[in-house]
Amino acid sequence: MLSSVFIKKLKMSLILSFLIIFSLNAEETQKKYTLDEIPNFDLNMGLVILTTTKYEGSDNFISRTVPFIDFKYKRLSFNPISGVKINFYNYENWILNYGIGLNLGRDPKQDNNLFGLNKINWTLEPKVEAKYKSNYYFISSELASDIFQKGHKGSYLKTSLGSGFPIFELDIFIIPSMSFTYADKTYLNNYFGIDNTENVLSGYSLYSLSDGIKDISATLIGIYKLNNKLSLTANFSYQKLIGQVAKSPITLKDNRMTTIFSLNYVY
Repeated sequence: MLSSVFIKKLKMSLILSFLIIFSLNAEETQKKYTLDEIPNFDLNMGLVILTTTKYEGSDNFISRTVPFIDFKYKRLSFNPISGVKINFYNYENWILNYGIGLNLGRDPKQDNNLFGLNKINWTLEPKVEAKYKSNYYFISSELASDIFQKGHKGSYLKTSLGSGFPIFELDIFIIPSMSFTYADKTYLNNYFGIDNTENVLSGYSLYSLSDGIKDISATLIGIYKLNNKLSLTANFSYQKLIGQVAKSPITLKDNRMTTIFSLNYVY
């Protein structure tokens, strides 16, 4: 039988892998260093050093070195954390994707500051993404929802605007982007609210949220191409929790900086 320590470490590795795959998604960072059509086959593997907070709103940091993998074949893409995605519309500058991803929830054991709070179980999230891209920029929106109502039980919409440009004769590629996340009250209350039971067990004051913007973030990705197969990636992401989310009793720090350094190999 697996020990609780091993299970805890495994879950933390999965959470960090989710952040890595989300931040180093091959659709945004590889693309053969253009914003052209995605190739028929792409297997992206690497080793990553990541530093971030233990949870959104935490003032405690954690660093890990973990592997990641991302696979694409024609209109199908897959990785163990974000799940399966199918591109069902790709015409001129417009792309529509549909998929099912994994949300790992939140375990109070992740951080002492979460003691007494309800556990948010893992769940599957159907996701619909609409994207417009040109040679100079892209804008995308992705809607996700807890279809089985067993995790956060809510929905959220993430919208991003970014660009990409090569420098130094294509040896270095830079991708700046900005995004914001809008979530419904069920999602926000599960992650940032305090109900009656949690008030008694944790000592935090009662707190209730309504629908609204959860965060605004800015990301800068730099890719240095060593050869046709190998590249080095540096990712700097700044997230700012805003409004009612920033005022939550469990939000001990309303901003966080995530840094990711990786060595990538593309088959």
